[in-house]
Amino acid sequence: MRYIYFAIICICLILACIPPAQGIDTGAIIHYSETNVGVMDTLALEQDYSIKIVDMNTRNGDMWVEIYHNGEKLLLDRNIAKKNHPLEYVRKIPQKDDDETEHRILRVTPHGSVTGSDDLVYSKVYIEQFFDPLGSTDEYLVLDSSYSFQSVSALELPDSYVLKVTEAVDRKATFELMHNGRSLKKDGIDQGDIFYYTVHSEAGPRTVFIAKLNTVFHTEESSTIFLDHVTLRKNTIATEGTFSNDIEISLFSSSQYKSGNGSIAVVTYNIDAPFSQIRILLDGELLDSRKDVSPGTYKAVTSELIPGIYELSFIKFRDDGKVTHYSREFSVPGTGSGSLDGIAGSVADGIGNKTFSSVLPDDLALHSAKNTVIVAVILMALLSVIFFKFLKKFW
Repeated sequence: MRYIYFAIICICLILACIPPAQGIDTGAIIHYSETNVGVMDTLALEQDYSIKIVDMNTRNGDMWVEIYHNGEKLLLDRNIAKKNHPLEYVRKIPQKDDDETEHRILRVTPHGSVTGSDDLVYSKVYIEQFFDPLGSTDEYLVLDSSYSFQSVSALELPDSYVLKVTEAVDRKATFELMHNGRSLKKDGIDQGDIFYYTVHSEAGPRTVFIAKLNTVFHTEESSTIFLDHVTLRKNTIATEGTFSNDIEISLFSSSQYKSGNGSIAVVTYNIDAPFSQIRILLDGELLDSRKDVSPGTYKAVTSELIPGIYELSFIKFRDDGKVTHYSREFSVPGTGSGSLDGIAGSVADGIGNKTFSSVLPDDLALHSAKNTVIVAVILMALLSVIFFKFLKKFW
């Protein structure tokens, strides 16, 4: 009899080592943005989701965030977003067998630092949004696809979008996204990182293109680029505005760069009507903020800029709650000086276009595996106690 008990306990120990298959599903990442937000700011996202910053801790940047879908506030287990404990929204999706699966839809992560200007408080927030299986796919031209192509060629995408590779070294690649022959963004990323292009409307940021660099395979003749989680959506943002003629950007050489390639940009802008607030962002970082702004001419000065392409975003808030947004890009040449009047720009070009490493499904599976291992260890410990008690009694 004691051998039967022993066999049963051994089988239980083996089963305890098998991690459960249940977990949270994460679909294609369809939105990534990082931008400065203030209290009571609302950002519209993809698939009719939006978030509202209700309150903010002025010491550590923690935020009280509300999440909305189709205009209705969602009931969350918690609303606090912290730097080391992001706020996530997981949606339960009904299945045919009366069961349901959990899908991760949103992750909101505060930067953790707070800046203030004119009694206004801001903090950067990182927003990741994943595809909702119950949401519409009408606006997507490509959704969670994989591609491979030679670096000497280009990836032709729908709606006249083209992704080029200008350089491929080791496990790194420099991409350039173009639309109708116009360069939208150029950036170099490492293997496992994300290349994305996000535009900004009056309502909030919108990710037009996003892709993860899986790997780069080199041969003597060329290199092959492998991309995963490629998503492209229609860009319905308008490309004209009324703010462009009121902005002048002048570049002056910076003596702090020994090579002489650094520059400082002086942004001069005219306001023709009173506004409750005006913000200016440089590549997503707060450059200038003013409260109760009267008509007139104002200036904002950047820190030293290295050669490259930068984007300025102007956000104007009216007393009636209406928000207008205009963005334009400018380039800093190798030796920057002089005025850049008439520089090419467009409304709602990308805001804060930077490289980031996202927690994508493969990484999330690793986190889930760690949790299941912890559960298995606890079960093994409990069964071990029972095992030794049986040994003591029946052996």
